[in-house]
Amino acid sequence: MLKVGSIIFIILLSGSIFGQALKVGQQSPTFTAISVHGDQFCLDSLRGKIVLIDFWATWCSPCLENNEELISVYETYHSKGFEIVAIAIEKDREKILNTIKKFQYPWTIQLWDIEEGYSENALKYNVETIPAAFLIDQMGKILLINPDAYDVEKRLKKIFSGK
Repeated sequence: MLKVGSIIFIILLSGSIFGQALKVGQQSPTFTAISVHGDQFCLDSLRGKIVLIDFWATWCSPCLENNEELISVYETYHSKGFEIVAIAIEKDREKILNTIKKFQYPWTIQLWDIEEGYSENALKYNVETIPAAFLIDQMGKILLINPDAYDVEKRLKKIFSGK
């Protein structure tokens, strides 16, 4: 029997359900989602900030490693206008909350995005595997696709130093 995480992973790998791939310079799709605490969130509320949209799951080891590396980047640049929107593609809300607590993720926008075995927002972003990330500028344009923590930090240094 497949677990929900396995089903999601299979759906993410199924290229036939995805639209065209997003490109650097393109406007990022906007979305609304529910936070792990039950609040409504809209991506447009972060206009004016640099945003990393991070698709992850508690069962994804590379996701957890990447999130751990993002902690210092977040702590360095958050006060300058950097935000992380973490979208957990997982059905078990308690697992998400326990993982956030265990690893002490400092970013506050933690979204829970799964319905009927798929993530609507992963489909909007043409996410085929996780971890998947998109660095978005202050106007909502895509700066980087699938950057690791090093790439994010390098770009943020450039943006916030004005170079």
